[in-house]
Order: sequence, then structure tokens, then C-alpha cells
Amino acid sequence: MEKLLEVSDLPGPVAWLDVREGVVLSVLQAERDYSRLDGRWAWRTSPGVAGLHVGPELSFNALARPGCAIRRARLNTGASRVVAVLGPTESEHPLAAIVVWDLAGREVARREFDRTHGWDAAWFGDQLVLGVHDGAWTEAHGAKVEIWNADLDRPVDRLLVNDAGFDVVVEGSVVAACGNDLHLWWPGTERAPFSLHESSAAPPGEMGNGVLSPDGKLAAVVHDLWRPGEPQALIIRVDEPGAEPVTISDGTAHQVANLAFNSDGSLIAASLTERPDVRVYSARDGSVVGETQMPKHGALAWLDTETLLVGGPTLTAWRVR
Repeated sequence: MEKLLEVSDLPGPVAWLDVREGVVLSVLQAERDYSRLDGRWAWRTSPGVAGLHVGPELSFNALARPGCAIRRARLNTGASRVVAVLGPTESEHPLAAIVVWDLAGREVARREFDRTHGWDAAWFGDQLVLGVHDGAWTEAHGAKVEIWNADLDRPVDRLLVNDAGFDVVVEGSVVAACGNDLHLWWPGTERAPFSLHESSAAPPGEMGNGVLSPDGKLAAVVHDLWRPGEPQALIIRVDEPGAEPVTISDGTAHQVANLAFNSDGSLIAASLTERPDVRVYSARDGSVVGETQMPKHGALAWLDTETLLVGGPTLTAWRVR
């Protein structure tokens, strides 16, 4: 991997990245600071900033400073609007909000939720998919992913599954939702939703965050390892999700996180949780294609088939061949 550039003059660490049609969106958000308060753990963080990186040097232009924490932000198709998940700056404040901004930073929609709905949000055409987090596995099917209209007036559809709560990601007609399991959903169609743990392809243990390839043909999910020798991540074909998955089984790593497919779905990047490494794997067979060391890292996104963006204290761009 070859470093192409580094953007260091940022007002905070890069905690989240999203790329849509060549437009780069980031969230600058400090990590939580934990301390003991009245005999229990509490946390605080600083307000986040969302912004766009423009030009060949990926210079940062602030888009919105909402005065609270920003968990995630995503561009819509056409890169004309941003949906963001806002949260409190300290553990004593339970409310969260989903907001929509235009690219001038003007707020065009907003809805406040308790913590159950303020977990994640993604665009589904001109509608929004919201991840619902209720904090516990439910044996009975419940609404864990909901589709809302773009004005955030009302829900118009929902996915009923057994699970704890969700990160959501959308590409084309498919929604991927990850709680303790990975679920694939095709809203507005007759196709039945798929849950990984209900298939023979699933390993034991819980799932972590998931991603879809930009063409919607592949889904990947982090596997929360329970035993030595288990794979760190699974890559499945969306058109045949119950088939044997491609596994990332990296004997020199323990846990991976923050997966990201490149633009043609041939490569998948992952950050390693216990080592200062970012590694890139082949989506075809799970072999290592490249790696680099970063002191602190987390957010990952691809500009194209071979340019990987890595967020941390700075934003760096890497060529992967």
C-alpha cells in the first residue's frame, strides 16, 4: 500500500467516512471519555462536526456543527443530501435525533427519538431506513428496522426479526441490518428476508457491523469471535445468501472491524482492533492483498477500486494494488 496524501489540519479525529459518487463526507468526533460517577461508569464527549472533503487535496469544509455528538452520516444517491444520527455528549442525556441536511448545511428534516430509534440511518431511494435498538435479544419477532418517509413524518414499512438492534446499510434494492445477526431485506418485494443465523452457513457467535458492496451483490459482516480458529469476517453473495460464504480467516489477527468494499467489490478493507493495522483482503478468497500500520484508525471508505481512505487523528489516502 502506497500513501498518496495526508490531511492533518482537522478540528477533530475522523470517526466516520462515507463516499458517494466521488463526494467524500466525514464525521469528526472525539472518543468518549469514561469516568466513575456516583459509583457507576459515565461518559462524556465533545460535539461533533460533519464536513465534506473537496479538491485533489481532500481539504475539509465543515458542513454542520449541530452542538451534539454525531454517530454517523451518509450521503444520498446523487450526493445532494445527508442524513445524520445525532446523540448526546454525555451518558445522562438519553435523547437522540435523525436529521437531514442539504449540502449547504441547512436542516431540511428532523425527528427526535429516545435511544431505541437513534441508532443508525441510511437512504433507501428518497426514503430513510432507521435501525431500531432496544438493547436486548427478543425471542418474538419485533420491528427492528423501519422505513420512514424523507420528511421523517411517519414509518411506512418495517422488518420483523428476532434480534437486539441494528446498524443498517443500503445499496440498490437491498437493506443489510446487523445486530447480533445479519439480515438482508428487500423492501417492497415478495422476496423473503434472510437471516444468517437461520442458515447452515452461519458460524456460532454474534455478528458485528456489516457492509454491502456498491453494486449490492456482496454482503460482509464481522464475526464476534468465540473460539480460536474461527473466521474474523464472512462475505456472502446477496443473490444466494445461504451458500457457503467466503471467510476472512487471518491467523495473525484476532478481531477485525470497520469493513469497507472497494467500488467494484473485488477488495474489502478492515481495521484490526488489537493491532495498529489496516488490512485489505480479496473478496474472492479472503487472502491478504495489502496492509499498513496506523497508530490510531477506525473509519474506512474507498474512493474507487484502488484508493482507500483511512480516518483517525488524520485522514490518509492509500493506493492498493
